[in-house]
Amino acid sequence: MVLEVFGTFFVCKCIKILGKMILMFSFCLLKTLSHYPQISKLQGYPQEDSFFSPSTSVPSSPDSAESCTPTTETPLALNDPLSRMQAPISTLQNLIQYLQDLSGMQPSLPCAPKVQPSYLETEMEWLKGKLDCLKRLNAQLCVTLEECKSDSEKLSMHLGRLESTCTAFRLALQSSEKCLKAYSVMLALTEAKGDIILGQMAEGDLLKSGWSLLPKDLEIKTKLFMMEVKKTFKQDRTKLEADKGDPRSPSLPRFYSPWLSEEDEQMLKSYVQHLKQDVASISIMENLQMGQDVHSEVAHLADVIKTKADNAIEVSSETSASRPDKPLRSHIVQELLDTKEGLAEVKGSIQLLQTEKRALELQSLSYLEEEKAYMLIRDQLQQELSDWAEKSKEEDCGGKHPVYGRAVSDYCEQSIPHANMQRLLESLARSSETRARVEGLSEELDELTCRVHAQRAQSAKIIMDFFKAHRNLFMTYQNAQKKYHEQQRRLESQAHMMSQCHIQQLHDLMQNILSLQAQQTARETGETSL
Repeated sequence: MVLEVFGTFFVCKCIKILGKMILMFSFCLLKTLSHYPQISKLQGYPQEDSFFSPSTSVPSSPDSAESCTPTTETPLALNDPLSRMQAPISTLQNLIQYLQDLSGMQPSLPCAPKVQPSYLETEMEWLKGKLDCLKRLNAQLCVTLEECKSDSEKLSMHLGRLESTCTAFRLALQSSEKCLKAYSVMLALTEAKGDIILGQMAEGDLLKSGWSLLPKDLEIKTKLFMMEVKKTFKQDRTKLEADKGDPRSPSLPRFYSPWLSEEDEQMLKSYVQHLKQDVASISIMENLQMGQDVHSEVAHLADVIKTKADNAIEVSSETSASRPDKPLRSHIVQELLDTKEGLAEVKGSIQLLQTEKRALELQSLSYLEEEKAYMLIRDQLQQELSDWAEKSKEEDCGGKHPVYGRAVSDYCEQSIPHANMQRLLESLARSSETRARVEGLSEELDELTCRVHAQRAQSAKIIMDFFKAHRNLFMTYQNAQKKYHEQQRRLESQAHMMSQCHIQQLHDLMQNILSLQAQQTARETGETSL
């Protein structure tokens, strides 16, 4: 578009320059020809031409008006040869002046459209800006990712230290529990031994073993504990096992002595000493102080990582604010549930419409049966009408020929006896009565049919009203159920949020209570809870 406008402007300029050059060449040519007397006759022709006449109007413009005023105000004498010679020259001078005045004007292109950037260029610029913005965001996110990676490595190192500290505490706790169990078994044996010795001294029989006075559960507990100690101690102390010799060597011929043998006592003492060494090898206070320091550093690093991640997310969300946000999963699930409920409502409406359709089909079938019955009645009536028409024709024929009718009647009277005539008259009377009764029954049947039709139409109307009321009730029930489910979901979500907040508050409160108790215990005793 810009090239087209520039080309049009350049063509206009070239045309104007060529016009100026042609006019200058014509002026010089006329000025040169004015020196020749043979061509002086031709100089008067432009004066008489309508183009250079004083009455000719140049296109309206201030310059043209000013340039044409000398020719209109000072009419030239046609008989003056000097004026006749100078008339075309002055006219050409005025025309050249007018064209020079026009050359200073700016070219006007009213039909040319306004130059504006195209849609494609605008889109390309917008995409380039977005691409640059995304590149800067990518660089910033890469820097943030590297920082978070270094912080995560530090955090993993601190977590490894915490894990080693927790492992040491766990080992110390296990050793303390084993030592406490050994002390409890030794204390129970010592108490049982003291009770047995006191009983023997009271009875005066010191040679009696007294094992029968020992509780059976204590015996079983002692044997199981010694088996566990031997198993554990043999796994940990192989050198001591080599010094002891064969553990299956025959013991002293004592009948279940209530105290341990020297070998078992020595093993138990070594086991307890080993547990004490394990507990003493773990510097609890140092590990506790280191764990507290590492915990503070871990919390600080976690806060730093969270802050950096939140800043990166905020910057990325601000950058992509122009893009439409994707719907949340809960919104999609809610829309799916609403769609499912809408489908259920549509299915219910379809079922109601199908029920109404079946009712209409039954009604149409009944109408078909009625139509068949009406067609039979119509055929019967047509048959009777044809019979009556034939009888009326015969009567008309008998009236037209009285002689023939009288002869026929005389013949009938002569041929038919009187008794048969009486019987025939009675049968005619009975047939007329039967016909009257049939007509009455047909009228009653028509009345009953009309009544049945009215009742059937009324029942069909009642059924249709019932179906409409049922459909409206069903739709109302569906809407109420939908509102109830929405309110129930809203209340459940609120209850879930409140329960989560309550659980979080309880968890924070318990953490604070435990930390305060640990600090108070550490201040009072100066030892750990182990």
